Amino acid sequence: MESLRAYLDDGGPDRGALTLGGFAAAAEIWDRIESGWRELLDRHWLDRFDMRDCAEGTGAFARRRDPPEARLRIARDFQSILHGTARSGPGRLEALWHATDLHEWKAGAGGERIEGQADPGGFLLEQCRRQIDAWAGLHFDEVAVALVLPASALDRYSAAGISYASPDDVPLQAAELLTRSMNARMERIGRGIGPDSDAARMYRDIAEAFLFPTKIALGGFYDAETLRNMAGRRG
Repeated sequence: MESLRAYLDDGGPDRGALTLGGFAAAAEIWDRIESGWRELLDRHWLDRFDMRDCAEGTGAFARRRDPPEARLRIARDFQSILHGTARSGPGRLEALWHATDLHEWKAGAGGERIEGQADPGGFLLEQCRRQIDAWAGLHFDEVAVALVLPASALDRYSAAGISYASPDDVPLQAAELLTRSMNARMERIGRGIGPDSDAARMYRDIAEAFLFPTKIALGGFYDAETLRNMAGRRG
C-alpha cells in the first residue's frame, strides 16, 4: 500500500478571504523536496521560508533588507522546486487550492449546509479531501493518505483524520507559499497592501507560476452563485 502525505495551509482568514491548499505526494517525493528546500535555505541564509515575510519584507527579510527584486528571485527558487517536481511525471506531486470569501459564503450558503458543511473552512477542507482522493485513486492502486495541517490551524479545523505539525516543517512552508500567493492573486490582500505594491506583484508572480504556462495547481474560487447552486438554492 502506498503511503501519501498531504500538507495543507490556510494562512488564517485575511480580510474575509480564505484559501486552503497545499501539496500531496508519496513519502519519497517529500524527502526529495525537503532535501532541495533545505539546500536553498542554506544558500539564502534562512532558517525557514515564509512567503508573507518574503513578499512584504518582514521577519527575517526585514533584518536582511533585501530589495524586492532579490526577494522575488528567492521566492522563485523555492517555487521552482515544487513546479519541477510536479512536472517530472504524473502522480508525483498534486498541487491544490480551494478558496472563497466569507461574504460570498454567507450570501451563497444562506445559513444552510453545503455538502454537509456548515462553515467555509469545513467546506474547503472537504473539497481538498475530494481532490486528493481523486488524484490518489487515479495514480495508485492502494493508498493511505495522511492529512497534515499546521498546529496553528487546530482551532479552525478539527475533523477526523487530521494531524498537526509545526509550520516550520518544509511541506507546510511549501503549502504556505502556495496559499498566500493564491489568496493575494485574487487581490484580497489586506493589511493596507495595495494591488500595485511590490508585495502584491510578488504574490501574483508566484501564484501565476503555478498556473501558467503549465497549470499544476488545480482548484478554484467559490463565489455566491456557485455556492447557491451547490446548496440547491435559487436567487
